[in-house]
Order: sequence, then C-alpha cells, then structure tokens
Amino acid sequence: MKLKALIIEDEALLARSLVRLLENSTHNIEVIGVLESVRACQKWFANNAFPDVIFADIQLSDGTSFDVFKEINPPCPIIFTTAFDQYAIRAFKLNSVDYLLKPVDEKEMANALEKLKKFSLQKDETSLSSLQELIKTISLPEQKTFKKRFTAHFGNSIVAVGEDRVAAFFRDELIFVLTAENESLITDYKSIEEIEELIDPQIFFRANRQYIIHIASISSIKPHYSGKINVQLKAPLKAEVSVSRERAAEFKKWFEGNVG
Repeated sequence: MKLKALIIEDEALLARSLVRLLENSTHNIEVIGVLESVRACQKWFANNAFPDVIFADIQLSDGTSFDVFKEINPPCPIIFTTAFDQYAIRAFKLNSVDYLLKPVDEKEMANALEKLKKFSLQKDETSLSSLQELIKTISLPEQKTFKKRFTAHFGNSIVAVGEDRVAAFFRDELIFVLTAENESLITDYKSIEEIEELIDPQIFFRANRQYIIHIASISSIKPHYSGKINVQLKAPLKAEVSVSRERAAEFKKWFEGNVG
C-alpha cells in the first residue's frame, strides 16, 4: 500500500524536486497534491481526507504553514522544509518535528523517510501537542517577512542563492537571478512582479520592467539628460541598468536612504 504524501511549497522548482525525490524513493510514496498557499491548503483540507505525511514549507506567499496547522491539527507526521535560522532548527529538534533544509537533496530525503517509518500513521496526540508547542516556541512575527534564499537551476542541479549573493533579478524571456559572481541562473518565477512581492524593498529596487537590483551591487549612478538614471553594477558584473524616468526620483530617495 502506498504512503500518501502532500506537499505544501510555493516555489514550483522546489515542489517539483520534492515530488521527484519522493516518487523515486524506495518507500512506495504517492504524492497526492502540491499546494502553494494558505488559501489553497484551507480549500484542500476542507474537501479531502488527511494524507499519511505532509512536507511543508514554512513561509508561503500569503502567510505561513503554521497558519494552516493552527486550524486543522493534522493527525499525521509533518516534515518541514525550511531555510530558517538555527534558532528555529533547535525548536524543531526540541519538539520532535523533523525538518529538511532547502534545497533538499537525495540523502537528506532518504534519512527523513527512514525516520518516517518510526512514526505511527494513526492519530498521535503527543505529536499534535508537540506541533502546537512548536508554533508557540517560534512565535513568528506578524509583520511581513521577506524571502532570504532563492532557488535556481545550475546545470542539472538546483541551488539556493542567498539574498547576499543576489546582484539583480532580470527578465530575458525567462526570469534570471544574477549573482555577485556574475552568474546568470534560470529561476522558475513567472514574472518580475512575482519576485517583487517577496523581497525586502529596503535592499532591492525595481529599476524598470526588466530589472530588480540589490543595493550592495551598485558601484555608481549617473543621471542621464533624458531624466533616467544609469546604474553601474560592481565588478565582476558588467551590466549597466537604467532606472526609468518615472522611477528616478523614488530611486534617488531609496539609494540615499540606504547607503551606509
């Protein structure tokens, strides 16, 4: 009998990777759904039976997976996929809830699935209590949290690019992340607007229709007679990005207010 798994993940690239890892494992697992938001989870759980195991990202596009679990108290093991800091990881260990750091590799997944064998697939009040304690322990802030790591393709692998390594995001048919090392990596984002909703506006700026730039990647700026601003990115980057005339005044205010 196959073990039914539900994935809660708002990054399509990571979701597909998790599906592949699970379905290629030796544990006879069937992925019965991939959900990308709190709203989608609420709708799904209102109309479907609980799975045998849930793989859940923490930060979703419209909230956190904790927002979901506060309402439904799932009677099954939950394995969190997370990019959270060490404090959160200690909390996972303390409360006996398993976790995987993103991006998840085959060995980590195999270890997690071995642990899963030890879990009861029936309702376990101890596990539910631990989950509620975990939610209380972490006490996520109510203010909006911004994405700190971004996944992208590197050859046949999936890599995570930390916020501090991002020089820019740009659109050239597909959406790319430009790293500080001058690598252009393909992401699975559908638009620049989608990224704009996830990032910290204090350190990222939407320069024009094609580019979002990181403040730390800026070498110099030069006003243009047309009203635009030309932004030179730091070496080894060779790109020069134009801030549109409509956004020039806002850019100056952002740049002057954040340069330290």
